[in-house]
Amino acid sequence: MDTFWMIIFYCVLIFISVIGPFSLFYYDCDDEDPLSTKICTAIKYEFFCALAVVVIFLATYFFLSTSSLPYTLIKCPSNSFEPSKANQASVSSNCQYDTGFSFDYSTGFNSYMVSLMSFVGWLYNKVPFNCISLNRIFCSSIGSYIRIY
Repeated sequence: MDTFWMIIFYCVLIFISVIGPFSLFYYDCDDEDPLSTKICTAIKYEFFCALAVVVIFLATYFFLSTSSLPYTLIKCPSNSFEPSKANQASVSSNCQYDTGFSFDYSTGFNSYMVSLMSFVGWLYNKVPFNCISLNRIFCSSIGSYIRIY
């Protein structure tokens, strides 16, 4: 099951970084251009887009893949947990609290990719389709009104 989900998240990565931008660049070319010119222009822009994705992905992985988790070490004498001394005041007064410790946790590449693609995939879905599309419908209706009159 883990392999299945890794395939899904790698497909999201490929769609967001390769297929989506290539289709945008391809359809952004002039309609009068020949097919080979459209494809070459889209591949040229896609190269720069893929380069930016790789640089951003690797930079965020190297800087954000390690977490430092702080914790407090509590040292209590063995006799402080007797049933007669079970109230919180006696336990906390006998215990010693040491702060300033941290545990460094480094995530693997697959775990980092899954978390980043979950966030970026969510943004990729929400921002264009909820924000830009609503504005495009509004601008399209104004444009059609202007062309009619």
